[in-house]
Amino acid sequence: MATLVLFGLGADDPLSSTVAEELKSQLPESLDAAWFDLPAMSIGYCNGCGYCGDTNPGICCKRDQMQEIYPHLARAARIVLVSLVRFGGFGGHLKKAIDRFSPQGLGTYVLHNGEMHHEMRYPGPASVISIGIMRREDEAEEKTFHLAGSRIAACVFAERSASTVLAPGMAGEEVRSRIENSFREAGASR
Repeated sequence: MATLVLFGLGADDPLSSTVAEELKSQLPESLDAAWFDLPAMSIGYCNGCGYCGDTNPGICCKRDQMQEIYPHLARAARIVLVSLVRFGGFGGHLKKAIDRFSPQGLGTYVLHNGEMHHEMRYPGPASVISIGIMRREDEAEEKTFHLAGSRIAACVFAERSASTVLAPGMAGEEVRSRIENSFREAGASR
């Protein structure tokens, strides 16, 4: 199963190494996994210019390291999104990459699960798993993060999605359990 991991945590972020180790244990070596450490990459913001939809469909006008991610995004059967939680949403590194998913969509709209979405250029992934790290407990932000993860899954036509929120100071066993449960919930356990 082709897996795309968009890892939006920097080395100094809370739980970064713990989450990375646990994710790697969930992804057997035999699995076709592409891991992108977003803070170390040069990815620009989406201009919202429409180039990828109108001028040159499927091609982003920006020539940066997002170009390395696109082939993996197109064939991913599973997408794993990891980020700090910012105001209930994804942190900046991951948000920039997600905003640049636009070339994966066609210019036409279709009805998908009762909602209008851009039709996908390639088949959507079977599952999207969102993992957020909060600096402090906040029930409203946590609820919003779960919603954000499910909305990304809907936009890429994923069949299933799951999300979890972790907090600094959480024991390694709790981190492991929550990540394993998310993989299981998304039908993506090893």
